[in-house]
Amino acid sequence: MKAPKLGIIATGGTFSGLRTDRGYAPSPVADRLVGLLAESSRDLDISVHEFDPPIDSADATPETWQRLIDAVDQIESGPILVIHGTDTMAYSAAALAFTRPRRRIVFTGAQRPISYPGSDGTANLTEAVAAATDGTSSGTSIAFGGRVIPATRAVKDSTLVGSGYRYALGASKNGEHDEKRPRLTFTRFTSEEIPVLRVYPGITAETAGAILDRARHAAVLDCYGTGNVPASSPGLLDVIARGTARGLTIVAVSQSIDGGVELNATPHGTNLAEAGVTDGGNLTLEAAHVKLHFLLGCGLTTSQISQLIPVDIAGELGRNPEAP
Repeated sequence: MKAPKLGIIATGGTFSGLRTDRGYAPSPVADRLVGLLAESSRDLDISVHEFDPPIDSADATPETWQRLIDAVDQIESGPILVIHGTDTMAYSAAALAFTRPRRRIVFTGAQRPISYPGSDGTANLTEAVAAATDGTSSGTSIAFGGRVIPATRAVKDSTLVGSGYRYALGASKNGEHDEKRPRLTFTRFTSEEIPVLRVYPGITAETAGAILDRARHAAVLDCYGTGNVPASSPGLLDVIARGTARGLTIVAVSQSIDGGVELNATPHGTNLAEAGVTDGGNLTLEAAHVKLHFLLGCGLTTSQISQLIPVDIAGELGRNPEAP
């Protein structure tokens, strides 16, 4: 009987880190991976594709997501395990969830390098291998800290060993979705910047304008609560309205991990809806950001993109699990 195939893409990240005089830095890890997996009781046919040079995930960009897609496409069949830094893992995993829905892909990494005493990397690797080879035929997940989480609902909530990611619970109003998902033709991720405007006490129209002026087609508005921004900040709503008036898709998401946005729930949220902001519903910041990049990569207009924000494409508006 042939051993099950497992393709591994090692991008770098903390998992691979070796000590330098400037702290632990991403390093080649293929040989160490093979050694760790050889110690397990699993008989696997492993192939390893490694980024050269390995990267810190803080340096990941949409072009990195495209490199991952290209690497996935080089692995003809079987599940895929991606070793990735934790800082932007949720973004990269979401990118593959949107673009390669028929592949089984599991991301993992570590809060401490596998070369570090007491690292969580080995346990995460073991769990990720089990998740990747459990017979699930498709879908992208993150296996980390004892949890396996759908990629488009995962958020990083800790830097501590033994934790790291959890499922973002959505509002009940977004709990059911039409299973008929739109047919979209994706080409490539581009280097176009999609800025994120995070509101905070004292934000000014000048600052918001400088950020939104960077946007060519879309932006994410990271709001308080169910979709609130400071109404008392002079000119802030006018700046946002000018952005949507020039054709920007501005998607509102919540700074709260659980619950999501409901723009008509408060007068402040209603102000945003009247300014042309798109209600992001249950979307996490990471999923919203990647979804906008994905839809732009499908060649859609900003009007078409706005219409697809409330449509579930890759589980990003997904049902809550029975137990979080």
